[in-house]
Amino acid sequence: MLTKNWIAMCGFLGFAVGLIAVADSGAQPAGMMQKKEMMMKMMGKGGMMQGKGGMMDCCGMMGGGQKKGTDHVHNMTMECCKKDKGELCDMLKSDKAEERFSAALAIGEKGLPLTGELIGLLTDKSDPVRQAGRRSLILTSYHLDAMKKANKKGVVPTYVDFGPIPNANPAYQKQSAKAWADWATKNEKDLKKLEQMLEPTSATAQTGHTKDSLDKVKTSLKNKKAILLDVREQAEWDDGHLKDAHLVPLSKLKEGIPADDLAKLLPKDKTIYAHCGSGRRVLEVAEILHKAGYHIEPLKSGYGDLIKVGFEKAAK
Repeated sequence: MLTKNWIAMCGFLGFAVGLIAVADSGAQPAGMMQKKEMMMKMMGKGGMMQGKGGMMDCCGMMGGGQKKGTDHVHNMTMECCKKDKGELCDMLKSDKAEERFSAALAIGEKGLPLTGELIGLLTDKSDPVRQAGRRSLILTSYHLDAMKKANKKGVVPTYVDFGPIPNANPAYQKQSAKAWADWATKNEKDLKKLEQMLEPTSATAQTGHTKDSLDKVKTSLKNKKAILLDVREQAEWDDGHLKDAHLVPLSKLKEGIPADDLAKLLPKDKTIYAHCGSGRRVLEVAEILHKAGYHIEPLKSGYGDLIKVGFEKAAK
């Protein structure tokens, strides 16, 4: 049975589809009108909010006494917009549909071209999550076209939409995912260019994951030649963490930890194997700690993956 918050979330998605406040610095009025038309079409025939079985029909729109729940979803999504790319990618892997939903919406609002991650949501077991992923992919296609037409005076950006429509069956979900994947492959170079425009100093483009095998990581930790660093946030750590891991959240490192205080937390005479939830945040951590003089090796495997291959979870 749907919870009140989840029912409200379905309605909030309908509301979010109509949001025009996406990351579109320097957009011309014509572009904004096109964006508004794009959202209105999505809300029209065959779109998210109208028609029998659609988002409005199955959930209602922020009504029916669900305001409190809608506020909860709205606040969660707004908080997600403050998170960085790595944190949002971790949330997309959450077993909580509400978190996947909010992260997917936030990715679109921030204009992040995370096509691979979003395409993975198009076959999600939750229809609202699928629609949130679809919405952000449509926005990505709009931003991509806007980039391509940036120097063409009077030309209005357009978008593509390969679905899936609300409540589509699994076969159509897969068909939509394939269509989006083909589109992403065709536009791979331009999507990378768009990502660089949005994040010109992205650590992902500068630092790679360690080439050390996980067996070597285990051996180095066992022989005390290395330490294991968890760069997730405190709440994630509290939900579960690896035995003998040390917690230093990325957010704290970005705020700036004095060198003397950092030295008390991390030894410079040992290799530091860092992990997060999906292997993204560690790349930014690697850049920060490398500049501070540490031997840092970011792991591609996230927390859940490390447990699956035999890393011991700490007892609560």
